[in-house]
Amino acid sequence: MFTVVHELFFLPLPQLSKDAIPKSHHITEEDAKEKTKEERSTGRFLLVLDRARLLCYCSCETYLPFDDEECKQFTGVTQEELEKIRSGTKHTLEGMSETSVSDDQPISARREEPAMVSSPRTSLERNDSFFPSASLPTREKLDPVILAWLAGESICTGEKSPPGSSWAMGCRVIKRITEPDYADMHNTRAILYRHESSNDLIIAFRGTKTGTQIKTDLMTQKVRVSLDTFLNIPSLGKARNLVKNSGEQLEEALCEGTCGKVRLFDLLHKENKDGDLPEFLKKRTNAQDGINGSAFLHFGFWLSYSRLRKQLQSAIYEELVSNPGRLLVCGHSLGGAQATACAYDISRWIIPSVRKSLLLNQGRAAAEKISLCCYTYGSPRLGGFHFQAAFNKAVPEMQRIICDGDVVTMVPPKWLGFVHVGDENVFDYTGSCSRNSSFMEKHFAHKTRTQANSHRMPSYMHAIKMAYHPSMSIQKLLELLKDAYGLNPPHEEKDFWTSAARHFK
Repeated sequence: MFTVVHELFFLPLPQLSKDAIPKSHHITEEDAKEKTKEERSTGRFLLVLDRARLLCYCSCETYLPFDDEECKQFTGVTQEELEKIRSGTKHTLEGMSETSVSDDQPISARREEPAMVSSPRTSLERNDSFFPSASLPTREKLDPVILAWLAGESICTGEKSPPGSSWAMGCRVIKRITEPDYADMHNTRAILYRHESSNDLIIAFRGTKTGTQIKTDLMTQKVRVSLDTFLNIPSLGKARNLVKNSGEQLEEALCEGTCGKVRLFDLLHKENKDGDLPEFLKKRTNAQDGINGSAFLHFGFWLSYSRLRKQLQSAIYEELVSNPGRLLVCGHSLGGAQATACAYDISRWIIPSVRKSLLLNQGRAAAEKISLCCYTYGSPRLGGFHFQAAFNKAVPEMQRIICDGDVVTMVPPKWLGFVHVGDENVFDYTGSCSRNSSFMEKHFAHKTRTQANSHRMPSYMHAIKMAYHPSMSIQKLLELLKDAYGLNPPHEEKDFWTSAARHFK
């Protein structure tokens, strides 16, 4: 019996034809470029690993301070102490230019770990805070990304950008978008990047960082939203109490100090009985793809994105019209839910408007460069089944990246009517990727999603980096299994992992 089982497991497998080789769960950027339009239109989109790693860095850097006020809030330093650190930081970055990586190298060929000033691990890998302690941080304790930010944007976007960051990978910050100071209700933050080598436009959203954003996460009540205009559809009771002024007019009144008490509901962009659109939508072209009706969304996630909707639409439209390219939307945690809402909104209003403008002014070749994809990391659920169907139709290239065991991906719960959108890609700590896992994989191969540590950005960075491993032939895999079960003659290697390293050579 043992002999039969042994032969079944370790006999050489027949050679597979090229067409019979199963596809991987993810591809490289070069493979993505070679795929024809016919191939991309007939099958599901695969996760592009190089792109996932780049967008993971972009999402991580949204947690950095946006201005001096946030730096003081996160670190507790004074303005004088901040200036001292900033002046000394420029000198430190001078010695980092030799380790910077050129933009023309592929992402997979670049350094995995950022060079450090003195510590072998970055502060982003140590914990979610930017500095190791609440005391005044010294230059020796800070990693290159923090040093570059403190030195100013001119250093971050120049030739001396630190390795192991989005800047070293070719991304340049175009604009940092925040809520208005007089009505910063959700602390929503986003960064607009331009990837110079590929000409991709990247929009990254910040996840939960402050107490205000935690309150946003807890706003689990549902809001009814039009799938066509992505505006709130008020209920009959609230519609009777609507104020005459629009949300934009009320915000202007708040800024001028001429408005008294205002309800949060009155600041929302809503559909009225006459069907009039807000000013920022009247000059846009809507997608004619047959999507209509309404859906229920998470109130906090939708409202926090709506606070930046006008600014984002204007900035993205101007960038794509002046420099056509692919638009990549990403975010972690709360930022992942906001990125999902943004991707749907942009696909409905901005992408058709940009293509129309390019067809009229630059021709069909420029219009064909416009495309949209969305990558989220540890994103919670945003809406229900109606929104899921509309989103999957409007944004077919949607990749949800999950670190195995991430608890945040299970909220809000399904029994409240919330579901995920797009394709699911589960990475474990070994770098293995499972795409749209089956019932057996979810319950027996993956961890139970109850672990908060798996939700941290360093966990996602580690899982994606581990996915960069050399491929093994079937014969080498059989030899590795024989070594593990002691069926091969003894080698010099004493353990399983040393034996695996021998076969990877």
